[in-house]
Amino acid sequence: MSSGGNFPPRGHPWRTRCSTGKPRRPSLLSTQRRDLILNGGDIRFPVPPPIKWSSVGAATFYTCSSSSADVASDANYRSSVSSKLDPAVLNGGAIRFPIPPPIKWSSVGAATFYTCSPPADVASEVDGLDANNRSSASSRSDSVDIASVVDSLDANYGSSVSSKLDPAVLASVVDALDANYRSSAVADSQLKYDVFISFRGPDSRDDFVSHLYDDLRREGIETFIDSEKLEAGEEIEPALSDAIEGSRISVVVFTKEYASSKWCMREVAQIMECRRSRGQLVLPVFLGVEPKEVRWETGSYAVAFSRHDKAPQGSLLAEEVKRWRKAMKEAASLSGFDSSAVRPASKLVDKIVARILENLESKSLFEDEGLVGAYPLVKEVERLLENGSDEVQTIGICGMGGSGKTAIAGVVFNRQHQKFDSCCFLANVRQEFEKHDLIGLRNRLLGQILGQPDINISTPDIGSGNTRNRLRRKKVLIVLDDVWSITQLEFLMKQPTYFGPGSRIIITTRDMDIIKNVDDKFSMMGLSDSDSLKLFSSCAFKQSYPPEEYFQLSMRAADYAKGLPLALKVLGSFLCKKSVLEWESALRRCVSSLDEEIFNVLRVSYDRLNDEEKTTFLNLACLFNGGKRSDIAALLDSCGISADIGIRALVDKSMITLSNDRIQMHDLLQKMGREIVKQESPRDPSKRSRLWNFEEVHGMFLADGNSTMN
Repeated sequence: MSSGGNFPPRGHPWRTRCSTGKPRRPSLLSTQRRDLILNGGDIRFPVPPPIKWSSVGAATFYTCSSSSADVASDANYRSSVSSKLDPAVLNGGAIRFPIPPPIKWSSVGAATFYTCSPPADVASEVDGLDANNRSSASSRSDSVDIASVVDSLDANYGSSVSSKLDPAVLASVVDALDANYRSSAVADSQLKYDVFISFRGPDSRDDFVSHLYDDLRREGIETFIDSEKLEAGEEIEPALSDAIEGSRISVVVFTKEYASSKWCMREVAQIMECRRSRGQLVLPVFLGVEPKEVRWETGSYAVAFSRHDKAPQGSLLAEEVKRWRKAMKEAASLSGFDSSAVRPASKLVDKIVARILENLESKSLFEDEGLVGAYPLVKEVERLLENGSDEVQTIGICGMGGSGKTAIAGVVFNRQHQKFDSCCFLANVRQEFEKHDLIGLRNRLLGQILGQPDINISTPDIGSGNTRNRLRRKKVLIVLDDVWSITQLEFLMKQPTYFGPGSRIIITTRDMDIIKNVDDKFSMMGLSDSDSLKLFSSCAFKQSYPPEEYFQLSMRAADYAKGLPLALKVLGSFLCKKSVLEWESALRRCVSSLDEEIFNVLRVSYDRLNDEEKTTFLNLACLFNGGKRSDIAALLDSCGISADIGIRALVDKSMITLSNDRIQMHDLLQKMGREIVKQESPRDPSKRSRLWNFEEVHGMFLADGNSTMN
């Protein structure tokens, strides 16, 4: 590579060589840590210090901390980039060069990694205007050549990593990268408006739309309408186009003369394109016009399009009119609001505002730090949702309490629900069932799907033939969160085929037996060490990694959680803004006891076991965790306990796992089980059903006058 490239030249401190002449890998590439690089199949190539990476807006930048490094010596490239950057980008005089998509950057510990996804001229993307350096790298864009592109970017270092990877494997890995997820998350965080309202001014500006706008603003919802937001002298077309692109939700108010406005037609066409490209939620409102008139282009809509068709081709292209027709029909087919069915108009406004609030609140519910390490699973679930099948498909996500099932389902729901006619996220099915009943839960589900909040069906079946027919016409996305019994599932769903073609149903549960008949299943795994530290740090320090003085303490805290997201978040939030001494004290307590919030979440799983399963669980937690299954089963069977049945039930309920005939229980579940036994007699161990602590056993024998025990 030329010295004007994006990586430090040969001879730079980190380009050191062993006596063999081969490149020396940083310690992060040791055998013990290699799993951090091959994370979920995402091949990530290390870029060691002194290069540092950061983000400004949607762009990613690097800073080279070495003043002598040749990375900053390319004057042409440096000047062409830095002259266009805000002074904030020129951080302390250290010039940071933008790396445009499709290259993405992430960090593990102190190291930084990049991923690239084809098709892309990777070299030109990285080197930008540096023609000399660009010519030295491969410009092929086919996925099979990714390894050579990476090697050409850093021949010495890259070859030691990427050349040992099969090109075909690399190609498939790159296809599964989370570039789309990251880019859409960044884009969503930069959206300027919550709602864009499309309407024809003379029809509705003075009454309905103004009331809707005022109510949305009163609820704190940032809303765009052209009369409010356009500054004097601003061109209307670019401004409205940017507003549509910069909104989470679009409300299209169809009125009698809406289609006669070319401007309105262009708006709805762009709105539907945003729905297709990034899942913008579109809510049609039919004000003084029937949905079928809009959908099938009759009445005033037929007259309007007849005029568009006859317009001179020089001013109005036929292709554009086709695009308008398609967009209008798609928009009118979505679940929305009909003014003839909801009266007076004030009630219609209330319903629209409530629907928008519900969407925005559910979206913010899952946009938090809880998704660290979960991107690969999110993408895999989304792949099933987007596979193009017209079959009604069911997806199950199973894992122990606090493992992140709800967060995964919530993010998938937020990212995908706009692509369906109707949707419903039914949270905490277990808790809601205990508070109310299954009929009430099902009415909530049907009410959201059909747009009838006051629906009341009390029969065991799902309702009348009319209700079932309406459901069969809707492509729906449903999430049933925290289902605890097959009875709950069957009552809420009855038959998945009740819903329209292409519908998707996601079920989260702690019990694998509940989802045994679904089409696809996923089991939640614990977070890796690096992701555990990142999630903990985001809660404790509001940043990705701990400060130096807290690093070792943070490692201890992350190790305590053993990859359980709930425990990481609870402990991180508790320790936030506390002193080092308070950290030391809290972590010492963690060794012997379990946080109450974590205990209560895990205890729910234990409470749902039958008596024999509880006995088996406590025996494993107190005495046999890590032991051979066959030995434990033989011992428990000799005590009259049906071990095989109990062990299988605990596996299905995500309370233990089996690996090489050994029983493994999560450390926090084990602590929870032992805490349950301690509560049998908090002060007198001799009255407990099980003893495992040597000091307590020894003390009990001494109390009986037997001091001969060693």
